Amino acid sequence: MAKGKALNEKYAHYYHNHPAYEDYAVVNISREGAQLYCEWLTEKYNALLPSDQRITFRLPLKTEWIRAACGDNLNASYTWGKPYVRNSQGQFLANFVRIGETSIARNEKGEFVVEPVYPDINDPEDLADIIAPAKSYWQNGFGIYNMNGNVAELLKDQNEVIGGSWYDAPYDIRNQSTKAYTGSSTTVGFRVVATVNPSELTWFKQKN
Repeated sequence: MAKGKALNEKYAHYYHNHPAYEDYAVVNISREGAQLYCEWLTEKYNALLPSDQRITFRLPLKTEWIRAACGDNLNASYTWGKPYVRNSQGQFLANFVRIGETSIARNEKGEFVVEPVYPDINDPEDLADIIAPAKSYWQNGFGIYNMNGNVAELLKDQNEVIGGSWYDAPYDIRNQSTKAYTGSSTTVGFRVVATVNPSELTWFKQKN
């Protein structure tokens, strides 16, 4: 068990059951489960619309996800547009594993090893206890939260997850950071996109 995780057994037990976690990211779900959720959500929404109007929910394409993360700056490393993971007040801008001088130690053989420092709920500079609520830290230019860190996210067109998680270092939570998807995990979640044809939806008002 990773350092500092022995006290998180109750957290793991209650995460999917306790109402306190209703606003947290869904994790430990398979790709098939995420796709089935999108199908269910699509059916639910369309049941409320006239028969000639449709809206479809699905996982985002990789290009869509990166565009949403970068905003108008397609070269941005992080959603906030700067190459640093702290703001001018020294506050962390995302939920990720900390690796610094205090993480370097010697093992029993006298070899140098890295022991990451995980987010600490008792630290006022940390806003997360492993996984943070969906609306944590700061939103990007499109009003979207936690595209860097917290939980890595599934993609529709790639067998990858993107954006990094609470278990990744800063370099691995960048807008274009990807890893192979290997199955359900406490570090992997998803968000959905809705596709519509504005001309078919009488209630949809397109922004000018």
